[in-house]
Amino acid sequence: MRKILYLGVAALLGASTSMASAAPTVVNVNIAVTPIISMWAGHSSINLVMDGSDPGANNLASFPSYLAVVNNVDARIEAQVTGTLPADLVPGGGIHFHIFDTADPVAVAAAVGLNAYNPGGAQSWNNTNLGDTKTVIASTGLNPSTNVPTYAKPITYASTSPGEVPDVGSYNLVVTYTIIQNP
Repeated sequence: MRKILYLGVAALLGASTSMASAAPTVVNVNIAVTPIISMWAGHSSINLVMDGSDPGANNLASFPSYLAVVNNVDARIEAQVTGTLPADLVPGGGIHFHIFDTADPVAVAAAVGLNAYNPGGAQSWNNTNLGDTKTVIASTGLNPSTNVPTYAKPITYASTSPGEVPDVGSYNLVVTYTIIQNP
């Protein structure tokens, strides 16, 4: 009986050995990272007070800000401006609202001094084109980190009234930004 018992143990050892040498189970894993484009405004509310104190005749009011972006693909930022602005008192006058792709106040003032209707480096709206969507930043580049100071895109909000001094009033605008992957 010992011999039978011994063979039984050997058979069990052989069975466990053959189980250990069975083929491994393989799991294939595919990690896909989709395009990520995210953005937030540096300020949720601003006031532009046109008090005539700027050195030019354009009644310039400005406010530096930024758009923070996190994106792993190149993207552009578009803005749509809606709300109300007064009608022109003189042709081409009225209040013009601008978004500059810089936060440099000297550059903003110089651009407005050259053309207060459509200053260089800015997208502009007046009472005739409110609701239009315009590209504010054509290419953000790649910004794969949430380090806001490094990946903040400087902008400046500004208003001008070239050729006239508008009536006293308060006008409300809403700027809606959209970030879109570039092709």
